[in-house]
Amino acid sequence: MAHNRYYFDGPTLQWHKAQRRWVLPIVGNALVCLFLASILALFIDRTVISPEKQALKAENRALQDQLAQTDLLLRDFRQSLDELAHTDQNLYRLILQADDISEEVRQVGVGGSDPYQEFDRFSMSTARLLRRSATQLDELERQINLQNASYRELGTLARFRKERLAQLPAIMPVRGLVSSYFGKRKHPIYGNYRDHVGVDIPVAKGSPVYATGGGVIKMIRNAPDGYGLYIVVAHPEAGYETLY
Repeated sequence: MAHNRYYFDGPTLQWHKAQRRWVLPIVGNALVCLFLASILALFIDRTVISPEKQALKAENRALQDQLAQTDLLLRDFRQSLDELAHTDQNLYRLILQADDISEEVRQVGVGGSDPYQEFDRFSMSTARLLRRSATQLDELERQINLQNASYRELGTLARFRKERLAQLPAIMPVRGLVSSYFGKRKHPIYGNYRDHVGVDIPVAKGSPVYATGGGVIKMIRNAPDGYGLYIVVAHPEAGYETLY
């Protein structure tokens, strides 16, 4: 049962019933309700995920998975390029007698300021994947460009070596037995040893004579007091001249 309150009025010497004040209880209740509503909204925001947030999280997971797959693929490409570079360095350049590519040249562009700082605004895992993928892409681009330049150089050398080998004197000019080799020999008339700057192969008159390598005829002369009738073939790519 509610109790009524009274107050004494001095001038009238009478007791009067006090009126209830509802303002403060109403405001207090409103503040309590507002506080509880805020707590409830915060709880719902933290625990209940909207469809938009769910879709965004699923998209982020898919992108991270794709980045991880790309990272593995880039590693395979890097391994293949490393194998090509190893073959280039230890086989092609060895065969063609080309200079090795120094490690300083292979590492050109590595180091310096960080070019991937913009990735730091993402989450740690995403930034790490993006940074690793971007780094590998830059390294692959540099290695591909270097390998292309190397193959162009080797291709030029191979063409030059092919022409040089084709002109390099490497066969006997006639079929027969060598009677005198190049170098010191005993002079058949004077009996002392002198330099012999040729190879003598006696054959029958009219026997075919072949150039020992590809080339062009430089001169045809007749020296009665020396070689007699002879021909000189130039082999410019090989750097030789042969006389017959």
